[in-house]
Parts: sequence; C-alpha cells; structure tokens
Amino acid sequence: MPPRATPGGGGGGWKGLLPIVISAVAVFIALVSLGVAVSAVGRANDAKNAAATGAGGVEPAPDTRTSTRAAGDAPPPTTEAPPIVDPTSSEPPELNERTDYDVKYEKENLILLATTDSAMSLDVDEPRAQAPSQDADLSLHADYNAQRYFTMGDGVQASADGVEGMSPIDCHEKIRTAPLPQEARVPPRQGVVLCVLTSFTAAQSSGAPWRLARIEITGVRSDNAVVVELTAWNIPR
Repeated sequence: MPPRATPGGGGGGWKGLLPIVISAVAVFIALVSLGVAVSAVGRANDAKNAAATGAGGVEPAPDTRTSTRAAGDAPPPTTEAPPIVDPTSSEPPELNERTDYDVKYEKENLILLATTDSAMSLDVDEPRAQAPSQDADLSLHADYNAQRYFTMGDGVQASADGVEGMSPIDCHEKIRTAPLPQEARVPPRQGVVLCVLTSFTAAQSSGAPWRLARIEITGVRSDNAVVVELTAWNIPR
C-alpha cells in the first residue's frame, strides 16, 4: 500500500510561510527607503547651512555698526556758525556765547568834566570825549547840588553791574540780566563798571559797526573830573 501524506508537512508548510516572508521584505524595503530619505534631508540642510555661513562653515563676523551706535556712541558734533548781523535788517541780531566780537580798541583813557551849564558827551565808537550830542552814548551831567551822574543816549542799552576786565560775552550778559532803565542816572563812583551796547538803529543809519563797550570808572578827581578806561568791540556784520 502506498504511504499516506502527513498533514501540514512538505510543500504545504512553505506555502504557509510565504506571505510572512513577503511582508517582512516589504517592511525592510520601506525602512531602507525611509533612511535614505532622512539622509537626503540632512544633507540638504547641511548644504543650506554651509551656504549661509560661508566657505569652511565659519560664520561671518556680525555687523557691529548699528549695535555700537545703540550702545551710546554720539553722532559727530556739529559746528554752528556765530550769528551774523545782516546790514540790511532793521532788527538787531541775537547776541549770545557764540557771537564773535572783534576788538576795536583796548584800555583807552578819557577825562570827563561836566558843569551845571554844560554836560559832556562820550562817544564809545572812537572813543571821544566832548562828542556831538547826536553821537553820545553816555553823557556826564552836573546839577546845582554838585551831584554828577551819567545818562544814556537814545537807543543805548547799559548795565552798571559789570566787573573789571570782564569779557564782551559776560558784559552783554549783564546788559541782558541787569539792565539800566533808559532814564537811569548813574553816579560816577570809582570802581563802577558800565557795560554799554550802542544804538543799533544809529549804527545802521550811519553805516558804522554796532559796538559793545566796557567802561571802568578808575577815579574821580578833586575837581570832579571823572577818569574812565574804555575797551570796545565791533559786532561783526
């Protein structure tokens, strides 16, 4: 009698394993494909980084210009020109610490003597004592009580609060902060320092420079003559 076949043996067992093997191979192929894709993505990112950082993979130095200024670097200083007097303007310019005064003369001495019958005028432009009244920046008067005093000419500004040897900038600052009223009478006492700004209108009409002067009363003699020392500056146009 021929032998009977054993159940589950021979070719039937291999056929049962074939689907499992095929599935395993498919999974393996899928994993290999995924690995290849991940590697490609990594290489692409490396290429981008290399392009962004430059050759050799070294990052370029950051631009510090903006950060340096933000850290407190001040912009370069600007040089402002001093104010200039416009010869065609009817209004005086602003005078300040940037005004560039030019010396007209320094420490000129004058002797002024007034009587009850006649005042003595002072013109700081020259300087000159006994000047015509229309040119007077200051006038020395004497009353019947033998009192002497200075008055200012039309359009003249002055201060009696100056100090010996002060600069034109400081002298003008005294005129601004401690001015004399136009009708003021200033006794000529030794040691008094007058700061005087001439009439801008008169300077414009005559074509003469506008001037600032420092007048120091250095003495009063026994005959009531007043000795003054003058220094004057041109205010440039």
